Amino acid sequence: MLTFLISGHGGDGLHTASVDIVDDADRVIDEVAGVTFETDPIRHTDFGTSIVAVFGKPGRFAVRCVIDGIEQYRAHFWIRQGAQG
Repeated sequence: MLTFLISGHGGDGLHTASVDIVDDADRVIDEVAGVTFETDPIRHTDFGTSIVAVFGKPGRFAVRCVIDGIEQYRAHFWIRQGAQG
């Protein structure tokens, strides 16, 4: 299980977020989509989500955060060992 805490600046109104994990070809491995949250122009905005993903093979992957249909964050990571047997 991977858990992510997304933190951002203030804003105004309702927004929709998704967090997903993609492989190097941008194929979605797993995702949490349609999280709705409200922002405040004065306060910081935080939301958390967890993903249980089965990678199936070693390789380079990325976690992405998309807010209102626009990718706001992407970070790459490596899985070095695949499933045994």
